Amino acid sequence: VRLADLRVKQGRYDEAAALLDGQADDESIRPRAALHLARGEVALATELLARAVQTTAPDSSACLPLLGLLVDTQLAAGDPPDDTIARMEVCVAAHPTPYARALLALARGRTDPRHPQKWLRDAIDGFTRVQLPLEASLCRLDLARACAADNPEVAIAEARAALKTFEMLEAARYLDATAAVLRDLGQRVAPPRTSGRSLTRREVDVLTLVGEGLSNPEIAERLYLTPKTVSHHL
Repeated sequence: VRLADLRVKQGRYDEAAALLDGQADDESIRPRAALHLARGEVALATELLARAVQTTAPDSSACLPLLGLLVDTQLAAGDPPDDTIARMEVCVAAHPTPYARALLALARGRTDPRHPQKWLRDAIDGFTRVQLPLEASLCRLDLARACAADNPEVAIAEARAALKTFEMLEAARYLDATAAVLRDLGQRVAPPRTSGRSLTRREVDVLTLVGEGLSNPEIAERLYLTPKTVSHHL
């Protein structure tokens, strides 16, 4: 389930779907909803999260990540997330951890039209403190967008910092979005780095298993991929 969550953030949706196939426990709810949202299935994501939130205690720490993603689905659907953020505040009051505060700050940063920068900086600090570089970089991308008109130098710096992390984590989904922000700011963006290799890391993994004599279905099972994805890498 955790690997599937990462695959969604990397934009590797087919792999995430294969990992989540047959998963129905509580821990799989958020990545399943995130996959729906990433694929543009906003109503499915919202319904899945809303049902899960209804059956979770209002002040439960387990509810907070679900509420944070529910804010995103509501924004995508054009629905006001005020009630969801109010419930997040209840959770954070009961569990005032740096991670909880960062989630709330991110939600406020995405919904406050007046002072998004303050909330997003708080979110960056919180996610950095608990060593979640991908989440912190997503906040940097939001901050770059918020600063683009009034403070382009800060926007460029934040976007560049986010781009570096997305390259390191091979998060193609956000690499493209960050590159687009930088180009809108008049910046030239180099192609993604390959660390001097002609093959990607995953292509090397597949090739190694081919050398060991494994078939495509066996490689797919070993690497938690679909056979179609293995064929693509080959």
